[in-house]
Amino acid sequence: VNSDSGDPARVREAIAALNPDVIALEEVNGRWMEALEPLLEKYPHVLAEPREDNFGIALFSNLPLERPRVAEIGVAGVPTLIASVRVGGAPLDIVATHPLPPYGAEYSALRNEQLERLAEAVDSSRPVVLIGDLNTTPWNHHFRRLLERSGLRDSARGQGPQLTWPSFFLPMRIPIDHILHSPSVTVLRRRIGPDVGSDHLPVVADVALREP
Repeated sequence: VNSDSGDPARVREAIAALNPDVIALEEVNGRWMEALEPLLEKYPHVLAEPREDNFGIALFSNLPLERPRVAEIGVAGVPTLIASVRVGGAPLDIVATHPLPPYGAEYSALRNEQLERLAEAVDSSRPVVLIGDLNTTPWNHHFRRLLERSGLRDSARGQGPQLTWPSFFLPMRIPIDHILHSPSVTVLRRRIGPDVGSDHLPVVADVALREP
């Protein structure tokens, strides 16, 4: 959402128009959590770790969150949110994360290490979606390694260009915001949402669980 320059009113408007069941928001701080309080009427189930350093993160859901927890995956010290919701009575695990951007060798190494640890932390034998600004493109070696080691699939595959950042300059825009999923999750539709005033465009996906 962009902690500093994002527009909470536009985010709320987009959520009202899209009508999702579960929302993952990144770069939320205390100001953003206050501005998003109107969402609680429809999305009363919240797991949030607001921070002032662009790595705050929050889940809002109209479905009860089961086993919600905040985890640190990797050594970068940034939070990852983990919870489950019930879809037709079956559990769907949700992992929302935001690795550091690859600014210089140190941050790149921390990002890569977090992607490695995510591959170990996600159980793709269960229905699961991994959501987040992963600060990497799909053709990056470490992204491909995450898919290979975790067994997750890229929801953008076969969908054509779905570029998300920077929102304000199309010629340089690249896909760094992702929704990955286990084989037991079917992506019915995936698209890029409207400009909400952030430097990122939102990613929206409709998913269903495959029959066991």
